[in-house]
Formats: sequence, structure tokens, C-alpha cells
Amino acid sequence: MKTANEKASRDVAEKLEEINSLFSLSDISRSQEIIPAIYSYLYSGEYLAAALKIDEIRRILQEAMAVNLLQEDDEIISANLKNLSVDIQSLYNEKREQGKLNINVIIKHIDEVAMIMQNTSSNIKAKKYGVKV
Repeated sequence: MKTANEKASRDVAEKLEEINSLFSLSDISRSQEIIPAIYSYLYSGEYLAAALKIDEIRRILQEAMAVNLLQEDDEIISANLKNLSVDIQSLYNEKREQGKLNINVIIKHIDEVAMIMQNTSSNIKAKKYGVKV
């Protein structure tokens, strides 16, 4: 009886991990669709829209960190989260104050997050399908 319960518990845990991986891969894939929109908004001066999309990316990154999905150190992820928060605030301030915004810094931050998301996607796929993309 004990072995049957242990096996059932292991099976449930494995299925739960598979489901989490699928949801995680979905979120990571969604972030890879959002990032080009951020670039477009930044280049066209639509800073409020860019800030909203960056906030979506920030939330996805935060959730992925919370479930230990990311391969990078927590310090690196925390630094990226902080950068994104500062970028969001800068974009909001630019909308209100029409100051001097350096979008190249924001783009550099987005590029760093895009690389993290791509690496995470590859690692999930490698774990699931046995081939590193």
C-alpha cells in the first residue's frame, strides 16, 4: 500500500512539473512576442505603450524567477528586474515631463532580458524534448 501511494505521489509530482513547464514555456513564448513590440513602441516614441509592455515582461520574469525556472543567478535576475522597473518609471516620467530619455539604455536592458528568455525557452525545450535548441 505504501509503495502504491509513493508511486502515485511521484506520478502526480511529475505531471504537475510537466504542466508547470508547459505554462512556463507559454509565458516565455509570450514574452518573446512582446519584446519586438517594445522596440517598435520605443522607436516610434509611444513611451506609455512601451512602459506597459515592459511591465508585462517584468511580471513574466518575476514569475519565472519565483518558480526557479531561470538558469541565471538570482542576483542577475534581480538586477534585470530593477532595471526594468527603472525603465518603466523613466518612460512614465518622459511622458509627463518631456525630458531627455536615452532609449538606448532601455533597449540594452530589453536585449538582456530577451537573451534570458531565449535561454530559458531553450532549456525548457531541451528538458522536455531532449534537444537543446
